Amino acid sequence: MPAFVALEVAAQAAAVQRALEADAHGEPRSGTLVAIRDAVFHTDALPVETPLVATARRIARAGPLAVHEVSIAGPDGRTCLRAILSTHAAEAALDPPP
Repeated sequence: MPAFVALEVAAQAAAVQRALEADAHGEPRSGTLVAIRDAVFHTDALPVETPLVATARRIARAGPLAVHEVSIAGPDGRTCLRAILSTHAAEAALDPPP
């Protein structure tokens, strides 16, 4: 599969990091990927059905905006992708849906 698919894995890792943080401080909220910066791919393709290791670390936050340093590595430990992702957390719902 094309290496850019690793960006989706990285975005999901950033979402998990945000959810774990929210779990410690309140209800998790949905979020949106708003920017991808400094993405460096170290491969052109990823083998199908190969385990990947995703790492996400929040490096900045201002209100609902957060910046994450992410990396994706293959099973051999080689880095496939490094990038900086910016996310925006949605406002918490005022009333639960009926």
